[in-house]
Amino acid sequence: MRRAVLEWGRFILIWGACVLSFRAFAFGSYYVPSESMLPTLAVGDHFIAAKYAYGYSRHSPDFTLPEGTIPTADGRLLPHLPQRGDIVVLKPEDAKDALVKRVIGLPGDTVQLIQGRLVLNGQLIARHETGAYDYRDDHGRTVHVTEYVEDLPATDGTLARHAVLQRGDDGPADNTGVYTVPAGTVFLMGATA
Repeated sequence: MRRAVLEWGRFILIWGACVLSFRAFAFGSYYVPSESMLPTLAVGDHFIAAKYAYGYSRHSPDFTLPEGTIPTADGRLLPHLPQRGDIVVLKPEDAKDALVKRVIGLPGDTVQLIQGRLVLNGQLIARHETGAYDYRDDHGRTVHVTEYVEDLPATDGTLARHAVLQRGDDGPADNTGVYTVPAGTVFLMGATA
């Protein structure tokens, strides 16, 4: 009997170590606390994301590995940039929570909003109204917005279609200057305004 208990205990410890290692190093489990990615992700959604999808760095695990742990010139294994339209999870340094955003611009792209419409590399991105959309904000109030499907050009020449919500096209962030995406970075968006 004692031998069986010890074997079960050993099995549970090994199984637990494997699960924790897998979660810490390969995949992360995330919870959506706000409406910033509606209608793609709703408040309360849970999802799993691969920590190595765009390369693996010392910041990929749940804890930051020591400098020099990844022995490459840029400190990243198998690096590559996401595609336009991809949804990415990132955690800025010193931030408590991770952010979930959509990739809009790639290195060298110009990005601008004009009357709530996305302009990418000088081209107005087509959007098609799909109807009214209502949701509850974090204060429990019902918010009435319009849902559109935006035709974001993907890198391979196809369209990365995704839904966006707009309250109107004349808000404080609906008209911006032109942003040029620096080399090695991407431009992300994720607000519902």
